[in-house]
Amino acid sequence: MSQLFAPADHSPELLARLHLQAVLPAFPELMKHSEAACQLMLKQRFRLRFSCRDLSAELCFNRGRCRYRSHPRARPSIHLRYLTYPQLNRGFSGNACSLPIPRLSPFHIPKLLTFSKLSAQLKAILESTRELSTAQKLLHFRLALRIALAAATVLIDHEAFSNSLLGEAQDWAVRFRLEDTDLDLWIGRRKGCLTWRENFSAPAVAELHFSSIDMAHRSLQGTLDNMAAMNEGGLRLKGYLPVAERLSLVLERVPLYLQTSQPVS
Repeated sequence: MSQLFAPADHSPELLARLHLQAVLPAFPELMKHSEAACQLMLKQRFRLRFSCRDLSAELCFNRGRCRYRSHPRARPSIHLRYLTYPQLNRGFSGNACSLPIPRLSPFHIPKLLTFSKLSAQLKAILESTRELSTAQKLLHFRLALRIALAAATVLIDHEAFSNSLLGEAQDWAVRFRLEDTDLDLWIGRRKGCLTWRENFSAPAVAELHFSSIDMAHRSLQGTLDNMAAMNEGGLRLKGYLPVAERLSLVLERVPLYLQTSQPVS
């Protein structure tokens, strides 16, 4: 519905921010919960930086583990530098003709090729259209929800419509939980700083609690009847609901920019 109020901002810089600050943070979660991804990178140890103009982000791989850094400092093992935002966006969209300027030792080329395989795994999970098992649905939900919440923080900070909804100075927070799992994600503004975190102990003014992975997955796919789900107890909303509703409008806008997930509402 939010797209009825304002069309997508076609700024290449905004899309580049979403790629670097919302998509890349999904890799640590993929490595943590996918045995195939972990095994692929089990023998790898390197730092991979992406940059364009003033924007940069880094993935640090260390024998089956991965860490995302939004403000990298030390010299990376591999540096992929894009000259323009459109070039970076085409590269992240899978355009093989939009190659960055690589800075790396020839000895690191196999590591870059291995990362390409890891990227293909992430893309396959997020864009799968086949029937998924319960474990596959949970992994998809973990990844897509993280991307959506990270993207929401970018939109609130840098998109006019989303900023008008939740860009005010006062603190707010919404928590997402999935029953019988460790999934607990928090997004909000705390002490003037907008962020999203995992298993964050700070209180939230509103909370969305899903009773099952099927319910959560249907919500992410946009096929869940929220009112029916609440009446049946499959979706519980508590707290200050106007904040959750405004965040829902922001989350609806994520697929306008990134096709890796559907809105959670």
